[in-house]
Amino acid sequence: MSDALADLARAFVPRARERADLLRGLLNGAEDLAGIEAARREAHNLAGTAGSYGLAAFGAAVKRIESALRDAETARSLEAPVREALVAALDDARDRL
Repeated sequence: MSDALADLARAFVPRARERADLLRGLLNGAEDLAGIEAARREAHNLAGTAGSYGLAAFGAAVKRIESALRDAETARSLEAPVREALVAALDDARDRL
């Protein structure tokens, strides 16, 4: 990673944590299809932005959350144990930033 990209990544970390907190709230509130879609969109945006800033591991973790949410959209539900696992995975990824 170039020095300039490393500087951008360090500068983005606080914002990534804020957005992870936002995603956590969306996940916890994903009780219906609209909530699942909102969480998936935020996960998609956050994963892409993290990748752009060189936070590959964090971006990959959020991309896996997005994928699980896409499956939940297809199923039209997000079961509590799955939601809890996604929140735990997000918290772990956030803590590693």
